[in-house]
Amino acid sequence: MKTRCPHFITACGTASRAWILCVAGALAGVGASRAGDPLATRLQASDPATWKPVPYQAEAPTGGVSVADGGLFKTVMENNIAYLLNTFSVDHMLVPFRERAGIKDPPSDGKGQVDFWETSLRGSCAGRFLMGAGGTVRWIEHPELRQRMNQLIDGIEDCRRPDGYVLAFPPDAVRSEEPNYARAWFTHGLIEAGIAGNPKAFKLLRGHADWFNQWDLLPKLTTICPNAQQGYIASTRTYLSPVGKPEDLQVAEKFWVQDWWVKRLAARDLAAVWQYPKPSPHSYLITSFEAYLDQYRATGDRQFLDATLGAWEMIHDHWEHVGGSMAICEGEMYPPDSLFIGRHTSETCGSVFWIKFNQRVHQLFPAEEKYVAEMEKSIYNVCLPAQEGKSGAIRYHGRMEGQSDDPGAGNTCCEGQGTRLFGSLPEYIFSIAKDGLYVNLFEPSSIRWKQAGETVSLTMNSRFPYEPKVELKLGAATPVAMKLRVRVPSWAAADMPIAVNGKQAAIGKPGTYVVLDRTWSAGDTVTFTLPMEFRAIRYTGVDQIQRHTRYALKYGPILLAAAGPLDDSLRIRIIQSPASPGDWMIAKPGEPLHFTVRDHPGCEFMPCWDLGRRTYTCYPVIDPIAIEGTTPFAESTAVKLRSTVAAAVIRYSTDGTEPTAQSPAFSGTLKIDKTCTVRAELFEGGKPASTIVERRFKRTAPVAIIPVPPGLKPGDRYRLVFVTSTKTWALPGADPAAPKSLDDYNAFATKTATAVPALSALGTTWQAVVSVRPASSPAVSAKSNTKTDPAADGAGAPIYNLAGAIVANNNADLWDGTIQNPIDMTELGTCPPGQGGDRYFVWTGTSSTGDASNDWSLLVPGGWKFFGNAWLTDTSAGAPLCGWISSLPPQVGWPWNEATDKTPLPIYVMSGILSAK
Repeated sequence: MKTRCPHFITACGTASRAWILCVAGALAGVGASRAGDPLATRLQASDPATWKPVPYQAEAPTGGVSVADGGLFKTVMENNIAYLLNTFSVDHMLVPFRERAGIKDPPSDGKGQVDFWETSLRGSCAGRFLMGAGGTVRWIEHPELRQRMNQLIDGIEDCRRPDGYVLAFPPDAVRSEEPNYARAWFTHGLIEAGIAGNPKAFKLLRGHADWFNQWDLLPKLTTICPNAQQGYIASTRTYLSPVGKPEDLQVAEKFWVQDWWVKRLAARDLAAVWQYPKPSPHSYLITSFEAYLDQYRATGDRQFLDATLGAWEMIHDHWEHVGGSMAICEGEMYPPDSLFIGRHTSETCGSVFWIKFNQRVHQLFPAEEKYVAEMEKSIYNVCLPAQEGKSGAIRYHGRMEGQSDDPGAGNTCCEGQGTRLFGSLPEYIFSIAKDGLYVNLFEPSSIRWKQAGETVSLTMNSRFPYEPKVELKLGAATPVAMKLRVRVPSWAAADMPIAVNGKQAAIGKPGTYVVLDRTWSAGDTVTFTLPMEFRAIRYTGVDQIQRHTRYALKYGPILLAAAGPLDDSLRIRIIQSPASPGDWMIAKPGEPLHFTVRDHPGCEFMPCWDLGRRTYTCYPVIDPIAIEGTTPFAESTAVKLRSTVAAAVIRYSTDGTEPTAQSPAFSGTLKIDKTCTVRAELFEGGKPASTIVERRFKRTAPVAIIPVPPGLKPGDRYRLVFVTSTKTWALPGADPAAPKSLDDYNAFATKTATAVPALSALGTTWQAVVSVRPASSPAVSAKSNTKTDPAADGAGAPIYNLAGAIVANNNADLWDGTIQNPIDMTELGTCPPGQGGDRYFVWTGTSSTGDASNDWSLLVPGGWKFFGNAWLTDTSAGAPLCGWISSLPPQVGWPWNEATDKTPLPIYVMSGILSAK
């Protein structure tokens, strides 16, 4: 769906005109050829006679569940009712349907249709309401909400064409994503209303599906409409509804199944997710994974299951924040494991899709606890916090840092999917199997269902997630034999004893279901205490804070946000051991799940749903050691190391190596008189007891360069590398003196190095660490130009900076993505000043692996500069470890973009192999 992100609008603001023209052309019969189309679909379908349906092993209830007063789910559902009743009137939602039916000046509430969300996605507002209301009244009978749902369906029926067409836009004048987005929402809404008991909903669905399955635009839907894949789910859900026909599934197979994508998903090809063509891939792709699973269930075709499980694994492993939100959105590129914190991320709708997707897989494989674990964390950490109190208004993003989004009531994508999720909350608590019941979530609730023809009830008494004790009480008119399966969450900190009628009956392992197989009688009780503890989970994405480690803190499944003032560079920093957060988190009296931090006044951890307008981060810095001192400094500075772990010894190094049990122990102060990195680690009983903390101290006064690193023996081989103190033009045409070839860059490198007597006396060659890809000749990579390619040049020799600190042990180590010490010393013995804070940029024209980077390398003017900017030290968020070549897209504030391609920058210079004397 179309984001309102300003970066997306800036980059793609003309896209809307392009696809409107494309739609118009297709409707006129001018559609593009299918040959070579990366979005081409099968255009043929399998024979229903060959289908071998696969039944669910456990099914979500469609009724019979009640959520208890005082529980989170009940509160959220009641707030959602307020949201549905207070946003748009029935007349307002019917405006586009009545206009399409030819009714002039249809009645409305005077609000006017919301720009884009209603004017370009006509009818989606009705779909939003039906999804939320139809889901809700299945569990909570609310006469006014049901009445409005029925009135809306009556109004839509009045606008129905004789051929069955019911959507709000004319089929020969579609806009934007309407044929897929608006239809999918409307389909979900009609199905929810039908399940809730509206007698007309399924009739309208069937009549429209009969029209849709004959639509002459179907062969072009995936090529002319943005986010076309989201239409797939509407057809598969229609087929699996009570009024489904084989034609529904055949249409889905013909016009949405892409065989190349099925194969690449099954093969776990990450590019199939983040580089899916047209438009920018994002969390709406998950709706296709849902549909592929429906296709498998309906036909038994294993390739769809293989694709689905591959997609699940890739999303889970590479595009999911620790709290369950989706770290892939539209409008920008989201490489695997980027897990951006400050960028457009964590749309609420993406988490709803993820929950619905996991629910489908869970019903196929109910014994695999991991799918319910995914639903649980996304519900509690993303979707519940998306709702703003009693108003029920719904936030677009579940932000990782800053302030919570302002809630909306304008029919955005996240409102529609948010209200859909809130209306369906009871169906995730339990699953019903032929031989019994699965207890999935621990929300206070009750369920009534049929077991072997007998009516059975179960009441769950709990205050989860505020308290860990749970009681299950059975009710049955006569004894009933069945299996009660109790989930032992994968987040459980220990094995979980389970008692039946006060006596221990089983001990469950984390990540499993305990099966209690017995004949149950009325009044039987099952009790257990969930092993909830604190865990600090290290952040591994690209928005690192250099020389510090960011963590997410969870209590059981609940992501706790650190609320308090945000520092510009360190955000929120806590000096405690991340290995034992239970030692320093202090429960706040009278406020469940709120915790203060020992020795850190002003910082408070809490669930994301309690944040309000506080500033916060979900990834605070947690350092076991504080390294304190002044930097930059002129001649020397006093450095102090401190820790809150009294029993531990702080050991440190200043030469770039990792501290060991033999490194000096800190006491008093440490005097630093040269540029270096101080690294410190806690040791207990002679063994490491913490992560390594480091801080770079920069001397601004020039120091003598070290042409032969200390510690080398005569004959030892090595290389030197430095950053030039002067700059050169990165692209031709910027200046008459700009480099015209790779030889020019190498000449610049040689001239810079040999101007220094100590370097000139080494008698070696000096090469530029740059890649070029001129249009008229082959590309030359940086590692080839410097003869540091592990594949061609072998191990090579250790590489040092001019301060004598080791940068890399060998050629492979140089290009593995990190280096041991930054290359931040120039040929003059100085550390470069910062640019835009404490950043310093170096031009390379190369990818992070040292290869020429296609059309974004040196000597190729114009276009986006996705590679080639290297960081040099210091504390800027997003800087790679120790500063080296970056392979990430440009960020706001970087000097390199289309408008500033001609900015001169320094380069790195590498010596040939030297021999110590």
